[in-house]
Amino acid sequence: MPKVTIIGCGVVGAAIAYELSRQPGLEITLVDQQPPAQGSTGAALGV
Repeated sequence: MPKVTIIGCGVVGAAIAYELSRQPGLEITLVDQQPPAQGSTGAALGV
């Protein structure tokens, strides 16, 4: 099973992970130094 690691779980990282999750047979790992929506994503959402 191919493994994919995505570094950064902002809008772009999450979108890439979602699209890749639609491909069967991939193991996807998201890595981020902060909880989701804490960087520019959170600022844009007003979180």
